[in-house]
Amino acid sequence: MTDDTTSGTRQPDAALRALDRLVGTWRISGDATGSVTYRWMQGGFFLVQEGELELFGHHNTLHRDHRP
Repeated sequence: MTDDTTSGTRQPDAALRALDRLVGTWRISGDATGSVTYRWMQGGFFLVQEGELELFGHHNTLHRDHRP
């Protein structure tokens, strides 16, 4: 985390940008099937994972909407 000295707001560390390659929707195959989407949470400090997977006959949802 870095401080923007001109506006006083906090900015995500530049090293987090290495995770940009994960952003998007990915198809899962193998023992588990489905898709997973990664997106940046507002502010850019956290990467959110959402998706739907089927694994050994069990359906799994990888998303809980905690936004107001």
